[in-house]
Amino acid sequence: MSLSNKLRAEYIELINQQLDNIQIESLEDFEIAQQALQNIIQPVEGYAPPEKYREKMFLIKDNLQSPEDYVEYERNYSEYQQIIRDRIIAKINELQSLNTTQKQSYIENQQAQRSQTATNQQIMAQRRPPQPDDAAHVQTEAEWLTERQRQLNREPEAGDASEDLQRRPSEMLDDMVWASGFRLFDELNALERRQRRYADIYNDIAWALANFRTDALLNAPGGSVNESGLDLISEEEIETIATVMTQQALLFLDETQYEKVALYVLTPIGIEAILNNTIHFFDFQDLNANQIENLGTNALTHQSCIDAITDGRTTIARLAEMSTDDLRHAVESDDYPRPELR
Repeated sequence: MSLSNKLRAEYIELINQQLDNIQIESLEDFEIAQQALQNIIQPVEGYAPPEKYREKMFLIKDNLQSPEDYVEYERNYSEYQQIIRDRIIAKINELQSLNTTQKQSYIENQQAQRSQTATNQQIMAQRRPPQPDDAAHVQTEAEWLTERQRQLNREPEAGDASEDLQRRPSEMLDDMVWASGFRLFDELNALERRQRRYADIYNDIAWALANFRTDALLNAPGGSVNESGLDLISEEEIETIATVMTQQALLFLDETQYEKVALYVLTPIGIEAILNNTIHFFDFQDLNANQIENLGTNALTHQSCIDAITDGRTTIARLAEMSTDDLRHAVESDDYPRPELR
């Protein structure tokens, strides 16, 4: 039995957090980080990461090589390790693909995230009762304290079924403070996770767009239009397009679905189909991980399949219903399942 989607998403988040926290402070750090990560995938005898990355690379290597610490059943070890390996390779590819401007932006984004984390920690350290001058203040400090004291001083009544009313006021106050702080901490963590996920998706898409542009330029030397007639996107347009596509991916795909789309659909031919509105992120929202991988590997890498979707001869939903063998046969014979009539 394979890993559940929930576990896969948790493992992806686990390794993404480690990879995104590799501190990049200069342009030279990109090459150093790439080499250190590559050595985890393909160890080179005698290589040792620089001191500043030693602890982080040890943790990432432990994620990959110690599945028993993260996975309950031995039968799932290899699947877990493949997830970790895929994310490490994706990070290497991301760091390699960035141009100087994108690298500088990456450094600035990391600095902003570290600043946000520091701000969140300060917020946690400064929690206090509401003050009269607070922007969100709805009670005076005296009113707030009086209300809390009234609640704490309430005597339990005979036959009162509430266990909370049988407890000492000091215990109740401790629990109230703890619960309030824990909720804020949880909200801040959730916000940070959302920010990391947005950054991950944006970087993936920007990298895929840059690859598409490079591939298109090679196919149309000296021109401004590629073989399909699509105007070449400029470097300046990549940021805008990546932002829009990131918002769409967040809206329609969960983490597991996006992980597969990033690996198997965001190829140059897939990016071109998205830019031409031939395929969309919402086409994949009802598909499972295996279906997306099967489509990306065996169908969406072929121009004949993209043309069939463009011409209305088939759809992503119909292709997703096919087995691997049937899908390969459809591509080879250019005979695709017709869209369902509604």
